[in-house]
Amino acid sequence: FSPFVPPAPLFSMSEKSFSSSTAPAISPSMFPSQKEAQQYVGESAKTNAENLTKCGDLACQHDSFLQILSSAKIMSYASFEFEEKTVGKKKQKKKGKNSNHAPAGEAAADENTAKKYSPIVYAITLSDSVFFPEGGGQFADHGTLTLKSKDGEDTEHKIQLFVQDAQNVNEICVLFCRLPSDSESSPEDVTKILDNSYDVQVEQTLDWERRFDQMTQHSGQHLCSAV
Repeated sequence: FSPFVPPAPLFSMSEKSFSSSTAPAISPSMFPSQKEAQQYVGESAKTNAENLTKCGDLACQHDSFLQILSSAKIMSYASFEFEEKTVGKKKQKKKGKNSNHAPAGEAAADENTAKKYSPIVYAITLSDSVFFPEGGGQFADHGTLTLKSKDGEDTEHKIQLFVQDAQNVNEICVLFCRLPSDSESSPEDVTKILDNSYDVQVEQTLDWERRFDQMTQHSGQHLCSAV
């Protein structure tokens, strides 16, 4: 990412169109681990390859200053239970990790973090992403995923998920999301809306302050290395 390009408008939408003949795949059940869940969503998303944007061609990689994307569709999802691990004082940090980055299958160092979100993690693939998946020395983006749908009585339902991680799984961007513990929605509500994802509107909102901080530091490291 380059911090020296003038910022683009806050809101932007992709012009990609979607085939109406193929509905997104859905998850059959809860998976026992993150590895199995992300493998499932990656393979399922490929069944709609004509509508899928692969890593390297994502919206966030075409426009580093894009902060909101509301035109993407849910391609597949799977869920698994978050495994909290105790971080001891004498335990050494893994190489390449820092205190601001907590992958979906690992507990954050702050014990209060786990209490802020539901223990269920949703691995979700979208047709395109404003969230950059971890790679190339850049940490994964964080932000929110807002799901909107209407029932038979035309009543709108809205659920907001926290995007805590994004990973490149065989060239497919997989988002790892959790429901805030203070949300009025339940895990059952999330599953219901994801199971009927074809008619769901998805709004991706990037944690811009975190992204800008990381991209400037990343570019700065390259400049220091060049010197």
